[in-house]
Amino acid sequence: MSIALHSGTVAADMYLADETADLYHRTLHAHLNRSMNLATILSRFIVSGVGRNLTPVGLSILPGAMGWIANSTRIPQQALHQTPVLPR
Repeated sequence: MSIALHSGTVAADMYLADETADLYHRTLHAHLNRSMNLATILSRFIVSGVGRNLTPVGLSILPGAMGWIANSTRIPQQALHQTPVLPR
């Protein structure tokens, strides 16, 4: 949900500033690339045979991992507080 709201906000900012779709996509990619890559890797691991067996063990040994994962897969704070693009 937060990614959808963020992408909509970025799209509205870009539209109001008369920016290009290319700049919108580059901006959104810069905001989301790291967290989406990590989320994809973790998701693929968790649904694998090995991941289904190791995930519960790993999380019991490292209980703080869930918080780290949640923080690492969020939209970065600096992207949420970026100054909107100003009209040309």
